[in-house]
Amino acid sequence: MRTRALLTVLICSVLCSAVCAQKVLMPSKGNNIVYDGTVNVNHNFNGDYVCSKLKSWVIAATKEYHLDVQRMSDEGCTITINASTAIDKGGNFNDVDCSFNLVINIAEEGLNYQLTDLVFNKAQHQYSVNEVYSRYRQNDPYVKAVFENKQAALRRHEFLLNALDKRMTALTSSLKTYMLQMGMTK
Repeated sequence: MRTRALLTVLICSVLCSAVCAQKVLMPSKGNNIVYDGTVNVNHNFNGDYVCSKLKSWVIAATKEYHLDVQRMSDEGCTITINASTAIDKGGNFNDVDCSFNLVINIAEEGLNYQLTDLVFNKAQHQYSVNEVYSRYRQNDPYVKAVFENKQAALRRHEFLLNALDKRMTALTSSLKTYMLQMGMTK
């Protein structure tokens, strides 16, 4: 009886760890991680004013989220930002950052934004977040070396993906909050 109970506990813990391992859900379209949405803007403002506020938000977000902007372009009030940010600044993964592309443009319904092309960068190596997430979901993580076990790699991926998701969600939420504070949203 005791052996059966011990075996049941062992099986349950193995199943639970397998199920719990892939609990990160990221926004995706097809096989790509994409953070996108629309900020409904009050149309009482002209396009130049909205563009100037977008640029102000980029400057504020760069400071607040410690973004390293490699390139920013502004064509017809479509702002494209190529930037990177630390994932776990001051933590165990302080040597990992994520580069991304953010495009914001004025549309009829307001400001459309799309954050794509996410790439983890670590020690001169790049790992597509799409690929890392796909392998994580398939229970086939990248292992650091032959001595790292699969569960440790899954936990590492889970931590990095969670941290990245929180960071990108906070960044896109700050755009909405900034426009609300400027009195530009409906």
